Amino acid sequence: MFPHYLKEIETIYPGEIISVFLGFTNKYINEKFTYIINNRNAIETRGYQEERIINDFINEHNEFRIICQEAKVKYFEIDQDYEEDIKMIYDYIEDKIRMLAEIADR
Repeated sequence: MFPHYLKEIETIYPGEIISVFLGFTNKYINEKFTYIINNRNAIETRGYQEERIINDFINEHNEFRIICQEAKVKYFEIDQDYEEDIKMIYDYIEDKIRMLAEIADR
């Protein structure tokens, strides 16, 4: 999903959505491209063969990063260790859930 669609969804579900956008750094893509491609179906099933080359992948992530920055949405990047970096995202979501619960309790 792109950030510009987020505003539309947030108007339908105000205060109910915790959005995060995720990409990979150029360094991570360069070092882990084969791993990324081999695990690309871990979250969403894609029924087609991956045809992008590493430079296409890097360019897409660079463009997506800029789109997220311009939209001022919460954007995270996997840089070194996927498991460690993804934990920061989980922590962010848990903090947001706590904040929303506190607001609801008022």
